[in-house]
Amino acid sequence: MSSSGNFLSKILQAVVYLALALPVLLILYMFSGHGALEDITLYTNTLIKMLALLALVIFTASSFIVDKLRKTPTSKITLIISFLTVAVSLYFASNVLLPKYIRHGAVSPAIFLKSSQQPKTFRFAAAGDAHIGNAQSRTDLTLKMLDHIRRDPYDAFFLLGDLVDLGFDYSLWVKASKDMESLNRAMPTCYIPGNHDTIFGGAEFYKRYSLTDPEGNMWRRIDIGNIHFLILDIEWVAQTYTKEQAAWLQKQLADIPRKDWCIVMSHTFYYCSGRNKDGWDWYDNSRLIPLLCPLFEKHGVDLVLSGHMHHTEVLQKNGVTYAVMGSFGGSLDEGRNYISPASIWYRAGQYGFADVFINGNSAKLTVRNQENEEIFSMDLINR
Repeated sequence: MSSSGNFLSKILQAVVYLALALPVLLILYMFSGHGALEDITLYTNTLIKMLALLALVIFTASSFIVDKLRKTPTSKITLIISFLTVAVSLYFASNVLLPKYIRHGAVSPAIFLKSSQQPKTFRFAAAGDAHIGNAQSRTDLTLKMLDHIRRDPYDAFFLLGDLVDLGFDYSLWVKASKDMESLNRAMPTCYIPGNHDTIFGGAEFYKRYSLTDPEGNMWRRIDIGNIHFLILDIEWVAQTYTKEQAAWLQKQLADIPRKDWCIVMSHTFYYCSGRNKDGWDWYDNSRLIPLLCPLFEKHGVDLVLSGHMHHTEVLQKNGVTYAVMGSFGGSLDEGRNYISPASIWYRAGQYGFADVFINGNSAKLTVRNQENEEIFSMDLINR
């Protein structure tokens, strides 16, 4: 074989090796992300893409092995499959890997909520699970509720996780950033990490578009006068609730005076009504309740806000009020067949958000629908 022919043969073999290595490395990279691996079965479209990549890898490897056994040059079929595998991998990676290291998409200006000494009167809105990018999400209603919040005299807005549907997809963060722009310019905002936001390496995008604390943690404390917000990174069950975060939380709870307001926020829920779905018990969180709720009760937490379940519900247990507000545009859950003993108000099939007004030692929790109409309200007790 001539030197040019030998060189070409090596190039072709390199293409095959690239076709074998690239998709495997891509999939391993995505699995090493921040999100909970239990969630993977719910990402059907992503799983199909991964399985398609693996199938192409298997076909490429099989054809290449046959060529080697026959001691023949790389066959046309092997090359065709190899080029296809490389092309699919690069297409898949274009929204997963390249934006982290090459692209620098414009991040819409935002005013992030920070600690400050404010008057004792403070009003904020909170809701989660917009799932921007999902075909079944009602992003039109998300924008409608954002407009209501922007027009009313709120002091801050908290997004309780799952702003986007697939956190590893760069284009969805760009879209979400544009959708949130009018509110981000109008008032301070705070974004809590959700499992959809961070899955498969999406945490890097979350950190780019959603300011975290100065040390880079996804949990943080925000003090507004005598009101203390503890933002937790609990996205699914307890996988992201690290020992470091647990120690931090206990320290913060012990530090907050009982006469002050203490409000905890996380994406996932604690007490909650729901149903069994996909082999999961989507109701009272048996792993988190014994882990965290006794702390909330011991240290006088007044309100715990969360999403993850796509309905609206208010619950009370041992003096602590829990509000589940996963109703900010994502497709809504079916009605419950399990009623949490802690539940005091529940609404399925309802989009909406929480409106919390704190005035000195008194406070009121109001649930509003997508039309900004009050559908539930109650006074909160400062514990």
